[in-house]
Amino acid sequence: MEKFSYNSYPDSAESSPRSREIEFDNPPPWEDQQQQQTQSSYKVKFMCSYGGKIQPRPHDNQLTYVNGDTKIMSVDRGIRFATLVKISMR
Repeated sequence: MEKFSYNSYPDSAESSPRSREIEFDNPPPWEDQQQQQTQSSYKVKFMCSYGGKIQPRPHDNQLTYVNGDTKIMSVDRGIRFATLVKISMR
């Protein structure tokens, strides 16, 4: 894969986002605090199917899940994987 510098496309300078200019290693304290607050309030949903099989449908050969149970869990986005596994075993 070739690497191109940003200068190789001089006409794109006006349309490029400012993200290249921002220092991501040291965000301002207020920005970091705000990001933590919003991330902790976000939920994510997981759909877990178990006990069945994935098989092709006879009429169109698309895959489908048959003879199993499905569980949908809504958890905080910042949950640790070990906690997610523990919750899913209930």
